[in-house]
Amino acid sequence: MFEKPMRNHFTVIFERLGLVMILPLLFGFSWLQGSLTNIFKPDFWADLGNNVLGANNLFISLAAPLYFLALFLTLASSVLYWIGISFYIKEGFFVFERRTIFRKTAKLPLANIATVNLERNIFQRLVGTAKVKLDLDSAHTANRTDFVLVLPLKKAQGLRDALLEQKEGEDHREGKENDASQTGEIISFSPLSALRHKVLSVPLFQVLMGMTFVFTSLFEEAQAPGQLKGFFILLVFLGLGLIFSLVWGSLNLSDFKLKYDRENFYISAGRFKKVEYTFARRRINALIIKEPLLARIFSLSWLEAAVVGLGNERSETPRLSLLTDTEDLNRLIDEHLPEFGSPAGKAKPSHKAALLAQAFKVFLLCFLVFAFSHLTYSYLWQALALTFIFSAFGGYLAYKTKSLAYYDESLHYSKGIFTKQRAVFKYNDIQDAKIVTNPLMEKLGAGRLNFHILSSSGMKSHKTGWFDLEDLRKISKKIADSTDSSTSLFD
Repeated sequence: MFEKPMRNHFTVIFERLGLVMILPLLFGFSWLQGSLTNIFKPDFWADLGNNVLGANNLFISLAAPLYFLALFLTLASSVLYWIGISFYIKEGFFVFERRTIFRKTAKLPLANIATVNLERNIFQRLVGTAKVKLDLDSAHTANRTDFVLVLPLKKAQGLRDALLEQKEGEDHREGKENDASQTGEIISFSPLSALRHKVLSVPLFQVLMGMTFVFTSLFEEAQAPGQLKGFFILLVFLGLGLIFSLVWGSLNLSDFKLKYDRENFYISAGRFKKVEYTFARRRINALIIKEPLLARIFSLSWLEAAVVGLGNERSETPRLSLLTDTEDLNRLIDEHLPEFGSPAGKAKPSHKAALLAQAFKVFLLCFLVFAFSHLTYSYLWQALALTFIFSAFGGYLAYKTKSLAYYDESLHYSKGIFTKQRAVFKYNDIQDAKIVTNPLMEKLGAGRLNFHILSSSGMKSHKTGWFDLEDLRKISKKIADSTDSSTSLFD
């Protein structure tokens, strides 16, 4: 079915036109923000009409022709993209051909395809198409999807199944019925659980910064009579935006399901934008358990995985669960990913010398605030006091929240103030490791460990805090003595 060259669905033309089509709306919204205080007055709309009709300047005269020129060029390039792109499967290879202005032919062994994922946004669901996203085992392209194909839904599902079936080889085909009988659901979440996940995962640091901005604006507006109305309108818009963000995000996490067979994990989620991830279990190189501050009150956490080759434009790490009880999460790991389980033992805290590094950061930040405030701001000592209190308190929390544990097979590293996270790595999945220190810290017996794993760009590089040098040397030896497991990914 997929041996002959095929094209993307023609609706890819309209998808590529999307940004140009909504550009006038973005400009209109930006202009509207500056008129919030007058938007409900009839005179505002009368003046707007008169200004448009009486406009006689070069910018307005050229705006419309330039916009339609951009629209035409985008349309022409989109049609050329649709006509010039073709792809097919042949003799164990995925072949991608681009015959546009810049020609390209890629012939890739199916074994080198790391993940095959499906995604459907609202537009694609309306027109009955789906996006097939292919990621390769490549560090160079780990921060983006390698190939994006748009096909009718059934054909997209068929292409995904054909790629997965053929890339696993004859053994997979012969055992397909047996695999199907072993397919099962590990965990699922209702729409209410998705909403709980979004609410309890709200980044509190951003909320605090937003509240600081709001109250600072309120103080300034209170000094200018007649401006409070605009402030409250802005506050309503911000509140509605937050509510929309929470509801939209929870709808795109609704019906979250994690399934498995003897080789693969399958993740699906979303009401409006539907996504389906499929990746081999052996491609998981690390697990990350995250506990946002609000979620810790209810003993909830969620699980993410660092997957070899799975990269996208947002550098996301695939979730294996939403917020759930810690006991349920540990059970999921013990039953389905036992190699990442948590052995009994006490984690080692940061070296006390780490407080020196934090003190230096506090001093540097206070010096910068002093230099800036002395020139431009009259409340010098108040600014210095606030900077010192917040930076010193944040530095101490950063010191206290870091810990390290190492066992025979795995390394565990915890960090995070507002969102606590614990990452688990197998030694044979770590590509390289380097101990970093300086003369002062080395004399005090402290160092940092930098290491990389084969994964998407958001998870491939790791750097610990300051820990005892002897512990770091033991960890480095364990990494050096372990057999690199990445070669098995290409067998």
